[in-house]
Amino acid sequence: VEPLIGARIGMDLSDRWSLALRGDVSGFNINADRDITWNLLAGARYRLSSTTSLQLAYSISNFLFEDGEGLTRARLNLRQEGLWLSALFEF
Repeated sequence: VEPLIGARIGMDLSDRWSLALRGDVSGFNINADRDITWNLLAGARYRLSSTTSLQLAYSISNFLFEDGEGLTRARLNLRQEGLWLSALFEF
């Protein structure tokens, strides 16, 4: 179990268009020598109807983990980023 701190902010530009930014960070080196994960997503949303939207965003995720000593030392540093296109359905 690790703490997770996140935030999200958005701004409506019109009835159909909006911008959003969200991010979170987790780990804080609690369960290992080094253990931290963070995510960032920035994008725009276009509302097609009252229940359906399209979203185009750019996402960046990073995961860093190090633990152990000697031959049992494990290390992983992973970064992933790219465009995100999604359809959102609200009920």
